[in-house]
Amino acid sequence: MTIFTVVGCDDNKFLEEDPETFYTIDNVFTTSEQVDQVLTTCYIKVHNIYCPYNNFEELNLWSYGMGNGTDVLDVPTIRYSYRFNDYSIINSEYGVFKDTYAAFYYLINAANTAIYATNLEHIMWNSESDKAYIIAQARFFRAFAYRNLGELFGGVPLVTEITSTPKYDYKRSTRMETYQYAIDEMEDIINDLPVTTAEAGRLVRAAVQHNLCQLYIDKGVLLEAEGGDAASAYNKAISYANDVIDSGTYSLMTER
Repeated sequence: MTIFTVVGCDDNKFLEEDPETFYTIDNVFTTSEQVDQVLTTCYIKVHNIYCPYNNFEELNLWSYGMGNGTDVLDVPTIRYSYRFNDYSIINSEYGVFKDTYAAFYYLINAANTAIYATNLEHIMWNSESDKAYIIAQARFFRAFAYRNLGELFGGVPLVTEITSTPKYDYKRSTRMETYQYAIDEMEDIINDLPVTTAEAGRLVRAAVQHNLCQLYIDKGVLLEAEGGDAASAYNKAISYANDVIDSGTYSLMTER
């Protein structure tokens, strides 16, 4: 007896590539610890904005964060910040402005990446509260960046998701929309942040309350400038400030 075996194949399937060693945003994260590392990047980026001094780009951030270029700190014609004292020669490519603008968007990008990675189905969390805390921290940093961008540059594009392809059609929001976005984000996460934390340096609820106080002051000032009623915004600012002051967790420093 002769047995014939016929073997067939799907040419299209055979030629389809499925490389397991190529990293994408969906497979680069395998553990919750890796996601937390991205969140740690957010903390580092804030540190670099306010406490830089490692390279030329961070020197520009130091000028922003420390007020360099004013007659209080520097002189108008010599040393690093001389251009910052002559507004007639400043443009959008000037390092202090460009690098500061970019630094906050780097922070936003890291926050968006952390949020996306946290929600990947294959990432396992010890509890839903742990997951919510990671997302709350990332959303805080994103809102914090937009608060600062709104104060410094007015309305800016609100980028709330990661992008995997070039995008050129960003729309600039108004300053009020930028403030309101930051307010909405912070008010939405306030209860997902603990009052205190055992891990030093991690975000707590008072950080949100403090920033909401500032945001409502910003909103009130803008409403007044536009001829609107700012009383409600200022009352909200007072309320959030009192939440911190009356919490019993903090007190004024009276000695060193």
